[in-house]
Amino acid sequence: MESLNKDLRITTAFLATLILLCVLSCKKSEELSNAEVLKGKYNPISAYADHPVDINFDGFESIDLLQEIPDIKTAQLELIGTDGYNLYSHFWPEPYFLYAEPSDIYNPEIKVVYAKKASYGKFHINKDFTEIIVPDKSLLDFVSPSKILILSDNDVSIFFNKRIYTKSGWQDLKINVIYKSYTTTY
Repeated sequence: MESLNKDLRITTAFLATLILLCVLSCKKSEELSNAEVLKGKYNPISAYADHPVDINFDGFESIDLLQEIPDIKTAQLELIGTDGYNLYSHFWPEPYFLYAEPSDIYNPEIKVVYAKKASYGKFHINKDFTEIIVPDKSLLDFVSPSKILILSDNDVSIFFNKRIYTKSGWQDLKINVIYKSYTTTY
């Protein structure tokens, strides 16, 4: 009788282990397929600040950052999902200042040029397929997202905070950029 109980416990443990492995592999497979759906390169289709600013120094304030910083049109988001390794990279135009360093007060002699800088990190997708989560933000020097929402298989919305030099001096902005996929290859 004791031998039968021992065999039953071994069989139960084996079945429990097998079921656990199946559940874990299904979850990984589901995450892989979610990342595969989103993989590709994305261009910005809109970029808005939480309040009007004059970043291009034309005398007019706007919340439309595609108008205020034309270089945003060259920004790019890449989502790479391959073999369980999901990589997020965000190329964003960072300002560089010519002729003088900006202070809290606007200086018309300062010229601003932009160069794309990349922030990157691993990501995963939440269970509801509504949000991309970048758990380790230590590699996100230039643009650290506070939230990344999945709007559709082709559209992603990124929210982040940025300190920007404007005609009114330095301002802290909350920015929302919507990206649309233009290719699923790299």
